[in-house]
Amino acid sequence: MKSKLLRYYEYLYYKLYSWHVLLHKGKYGPERATWYLISFLCYLNFLTILLLLQIFTGYGFIELCDSNVNCLMFGVVFVVLNYFIFIYKNKYKIINLEFSQQNKRQNFVGTVFVWIYMIGSFGVDVILALISKNFNH
Repeated sequence: MKSKLLRYYEYLYYKLYSWHVLLHKGKYGPERATWYLISFLCYLNFLTILLLLQIFTGYGFIELCDSNVNCLMFGVVFVVLNYFIFIYKNKYKIINLEFSQQNKRQNFVGTVFVWIYMIGSFGVDVILALISKNFNH
């Protein structure tokens, strides 16, 4: 049995995948593009946690991402993890099949939550980066 958190994560993948197919008519390998996008969002959320640690404890982002190599290494970890969650053995096909049976209301509510999540992820990072910049000067 899957955890609720994993189901939400799979739903996020499904919605991003669906949007990619809709926008690009299924071209450009939607499963791979979605894999990269969801990995980027995970990385962005990880940076958010590091920024929060930096602001509240003085330790976090600067110490863990002291070089470009360290920062990229964290991003690669998310790409690899998401490969095994979504791409390996074509798991994305099962995920898409599970969620494609939604009615219009479920689809609308899910779309709203995914948009809130994505806008919130970027917005919170921008705000935290500005706050962090003010703390460091």
